Amino acid sequence: MSRPFTLGVLSPFIGGWYFGGLLSGISRVAVSDDAAMLAVHTLDAGTEQSEVISPPSTGNHIGTDHADGFIVVINAARADYLAGLRAAGKPVVTISHEYPGIGCQLVLPDNATGVREAVEHLIGHGHRRIGFVGYLDADDVRLRHDGYLQALAARGITPDPELLFPAPDNLIEGGDAAARLMIERGMPSTAVICGTDANALGVMRVLTAAGYSIPGDQALVGFDDVQGASYCTPRLSSIKQPVEELGMRAAQLLLQQLRTGRIDGDRHYVDTRLTVRESCGCVDGAPEIQLPADLAGMLTGPLSRDARHELVRDLSGGRPEELLSIAHRIRTAAITAVGGLGFDDPARQHAVTNVGEIILALMEAQGRAQYADSDYLQKSASMQYEVSIGLLRSHEEDPRGLAWLRRTPVWAACLALWRDREEPAGPTRSLEVVGAFCRDGEETADHRESVSELLGTQLRVAAFPPPELLELTWRHPQRVLTVAPVKVDDNDWGLIAVVDGIEDRVSSGREPLNQWAALLTFALQHQAVLAALRIQEERFRIAALYDHLTGLPNRSLFVQRLGETLQRIRQRSTARFGVLFLDLDGFKLVNDSLGHDAGDSLLTEVAARITGQLPAGDTAARFGGDEFLILVEDVDDVSMLSETADRLQTVLSQPYHLASHDETVVVGASIGITVGTNRYTNPDDVLRDADIAMYYAKTHDKGSSAIFDEAMHTRVVDRLRFETDLRAALERHEFELYYQPIIDLRTGRTRSFEVLLHWRHPSRGLLTPDQFLSVAEETDLMRPIGLWAVEEACRQLAAWRLEAPDSSPSHLAVNLSDREFWNPDLVDNIADCLQTHRLAPGSLAVEITESVLLRDPDEVGAILDRLRALGCELHIDDFGTGFSSLEALPKLPIDALKIDKSFVGGLGRDPRSEQLVKTILRMGQSLDLKLIAEGVETEEQHQALAGFGCHYGQGYLFCEPVPPEAAITVIRRHAAL
Repeated sequence: MSRPFTLGVLSPFIGGWYFGGLLSGISRVAVSDDAAMLAVHTLDAGTEQSEVISPPSTGNHIGTDHADGFIVVINAARADYLAGLRAAGKPVVTISHEYPGIGCQLVLPDNATGVREAVEHLIGHGHRRIGFVGYLDADDVRLRHDGYLQALAARGITPDPELLFPAPDNLIEGGDAAARLMIERGMPSTAVICGTDANALGVMRVLTAAGYSIPGDQALVGFDDVQGASYCTPRLSSIKQPVEELGMRAAQLLLQQLRTGRIDGDRHYVDTRLTVRESCGCVDGAPEIQLPADLAGMLTGPLSRDARHELVRDLSGGRPEELLSIAHRIRTAAITAVGGLGFDDPARQHAVTNVGEIILALMEAQGRAQYADSDYLQKSASMQYEVSIGLLRSHEEDPRGLAWLRRTPVWAACLALWRDREEPAGPTRSLEVVGAFCRDGEETADHRESVSELLGTQLRVAAFPPPELLELTWRHPQRVLTVAPVKVDDNDWGLIAVVDGIEDRVSSGREPLNQWAALLTFALQHQAVLAALRIQEERFRIAALYDHLTGLPNRSLFVQRLGETLQRIRQRSTARFGVLFLDLDGFKLVNDSLGHDAGDSLLTEVAARITGQLPAGDTAARFGGDEFLILVEDVDDVSMLSETADRLQTVLSQPYHLASHDETVVVGASIGITVGTNRYTNPDDVLRDADIAMYYAKTHDKGSSAIFDEAMHTRVVDRLRFETDLRAALERHEFELYYQPIIDLRTGRTRSFEVLLHWRHPSRGLLTPDQFLSVAEETDLMRPIGLWAVEEACRQLAAWRLEAPDSSPSHLAVNLSDREFWNPDLVDNIADCLQTHRLAPGSLAVEITESVLLRDPDEVGAILDRLRALGCELHIDDFGTGFSSLEALPKLPIDALKIDKSFVGGLGRDPRSEQLVKTILRMGQSLDLKLIAEGVETEEQHQALAGFGCHYGQGYLFCEPVPPEAAITVIRRHAAL
């Protein structure tokens, strides 16, 4: 079904006495001309009534494919947009707002006509000091003010600036402000014309509260003739704006352009008229209603009940608020008619009876009208409440489905959301219909299927609303198709179109659709927030249960699944499971030398290799650091756990290429295995035993696996006791320093001593460093123990120099572990020790391992420079056993290389060891470094090293580590050589 024309209407609001009245007038002409009307609400949803100072862009491009022309109400669109419509061949008619240079016909009220009539009327009451109250930023109010000035000039009255009382807006509150200004100026006017009735009601409220009489002290005339003008006290005289006629005239002009292309004049005025009540000074007012010419005869003669009801029906055809004025007019007419009659005259008796019955009937009509208004508002409020509750419960029912419209009189509707909310505005911006509604009923039966099929439709904004809704309005012209933005501020979701009646009985900005769209906007935003929270909650859940680096389950989730397995095991006494506790061998070296990014890349690859070796039913998890857990379900044979461990060790020991660092590294894995049976009652016990087995494998043979047994548990308990004793050893002064001489291989004299830490355990006797330092390094004990060793070495060296200044060593060499070297207080602590014991620079040599050099070369260099500034010699210990950075070596302030005893031990029996020692010596000599060989145990090794050019050596051939009292004897003995 098609129609000849579709009239588009762009309006800031779509309801209320003014905007609703305009739409009613447009619709009335459209229906009579067999045309369709498409109204677009251009302000954001939920916008309250206000002056539209700058045009919104919300309504741009909506429905331009459907509308043949547009009527634009009061600044509802930008000038450039309207120019684009005109360029596209679409005629445009505007109401009450002029767009110069675009070629639009303008329809506006002839404000000057009504204002001139009001000024003349007030002058007729004897007023000469007539003021004006209004919001002059509004176009229509400025025109009314111009008419006021012209009317005064026409009567020879010079306008007084003191009589202009600007209002900050067109609302009652604006009138309040203007009235306060009037009082502040000493009430210089005797009457005022107000730009709107709302302003006039505000002025009346403030002046009355201040003790002024209306109209005695100040006569008032408003503009708009709203319903409230008839219910205030005194009733407000007002200039009636023929709103519906404005809409009708605009529609007629647009249709004329569409039919003929002819434009008859740029401006078209619709007269305004003064409605007189009491606020101007009139008594009983003079309402615009024509009483019957023979009313006096009718009132003073016998009047049947039917005749009285017919008269009331004729008189009450106007607005209900005027019924009180009509009653006053009839009473006045009756008094005039019986003025000369005697008290007993039958005509007087007829008049009394007739007037009483007529006034009673008028009051009944007014009561019915007020009840209808009250009932309508009550039902509207109830409907709004139900819709609000429905939309606020968006977490229970998706508001996009539009089921909440069942609570309203809407016939049909569809909701379309922007496919891309970031897409710029334009005619091609894309929407998708996500909700469709069509009421059950005879009128809409033929449309339900086509409306429901709109779901999922994608269309451009210029093609919205869908033609299926337009067709419904064509068949039922008493209904209007209206589009509102589902947008509040920056929350722009899309558009909603409804087929419904025109709402002109509530205030502008309070239209149901305006409120629905606002609530829908917030409901969709609430949904989006909830969805984001659910995503965030899922992320938190994953973060709580999964390792963020590898994506594997973390300890919490593994323990949860292990607990579930234990519950199943309790019900099946013969069932078994297995837990593998895996710890990487060599990971710390990679992490320290190449950095944490490289370590993370390695862990990610390790996780991938582990999961690639497990069947779907088993669980792999990251326990933390470089430790992983594996849960093997349904173990039939314990050997399958060992086979799994062997398979994992094989695949994990293959080289890893770290692309981000262009490095290839190799690590291994030590694995502890626990066989789970119903003897276990909680997951922590299972993990404890798997950890014990892993520790056993790691300490006995790195890269191996071990199955837990009770003997392991005993050993772990012993280890725990050992660690406890180690923590107490410092407080109980159980540590001792032993000293091994470093000999000049050419002269045999002692050059210095290496300081070696020993522990005199209360039950285990004297323990050498290799028996306890690894435990100290794994805990937090290495730094305090190391600081004690440096302090004690400095004290002993100072004591020797005091006791035998000629026989004391040139310096002592102390070892620093990785943890000690990276202690931020390291340099300050050594400086304090040297200063406390008054040792000269050069009294200490600091020995570090190669792995320290590779962690952060720049920071290492900075620390070494600070140590060198204290006079410390810097030695690299166990050179050749780690990942040496030959590139960094020449750049660092190193004084000596110590050749590891594993290379020295091969001299004389392993040609490769001999070649390696020679290589290290040549490299050290080329860098002008001192060379110290460790672990010299035979004279053959001594002679070979001397022959190769090695400077110094230490080992059991010369002297084992000795306590301090023996060390001074060694110095003296070697000094005698």
